[in-house]
Amino acid sequence: MCIDLRAKCESKCANAKFWGAIAYSAKDKGVGWSRGIADLDKAKKVAMDNCVKHGSECKLWAWFASSCGALVQDGKVVTWGAANAKRDAEDRALLECRKAGGTCCAVEVSLCSR
Repeated sequence: MCIDLRAKCESKCANAKFWGAIAYSAKDKGVGWSRGIADLDKAKKVAMDNCVKHGSECKLWAWFASSCGALVQDGKVVTWGAANAKRDAEDRALLECRKAGGTCCAVEVSLCSR
């Protein structure tokens, strides 16, 4: 009986998505994020709610499912990237920052949603 229940649970969880989101205020470098949330809208709201505690002009920049995301900034240049691995998400965000004209791009936040 336990083996059957475990198989059903693993099957259900294998298709589950865990969302993460990143919100950021470029004006004052306020950041908020969420991770491991089953509902996309809730993940976005949690990220924004956390950001407004630290920043005055928060904007939702990225959301990602069962993967990793990173936000990079260089002054007014703000970019993001997503990938299966945290380092790959950071690398993508850094590349986008340089492509957008950033010369001192720095990772502000990176996390995985799973």
